[in-house]
Amino acid sequence: MPRHAKPGGDTDNGAFDDPLGQAFAAAYDGSDSAAPQRITWGVFKTAVDASAVPGSADRAALRAEAAVTLTNIDLDERQRRLLAGGLFGVATAALGAALWHEPVAARFAALVLPTFFSVGFVASGRAGL
Repeated sequence: MPRHAKPGGDTDNGAFDDPLGQAFAAAYDGSDSAAPQRITWGVFKTAVDASAVPGSADRAALRAEAAVTLTNIDLDERQRRLLAGGLFGVATAALGAALWHEPVAARFAALVLPTFFSVGFVASGRAGL
């Protein structure tokens, strides 16, 4: 039985459109023809001087080192993520103090997202992922 049926009874033999994957591919184009960019602060793209980009042999060596150490971000980005996580943590603590006398459900709703951001950035900074 086919996995996905198209209108009109045609099937695509298990293939499907992946709109989220297409959006990420468009946003984070990693092809060699794309202008060199890097991710900073975990989410922002910044331009990189083309002369600072290592050659293909050096990039292969860096990828091999990253595979061995199980990291894919450099020390500068790790430090930025630790800083962002710390700032989110301080802001979350301040928000929690400001909401101290509010009902538990309201505090939870207000604090869950900033808590996830702070923990996520700190974990990313520590792990290098």
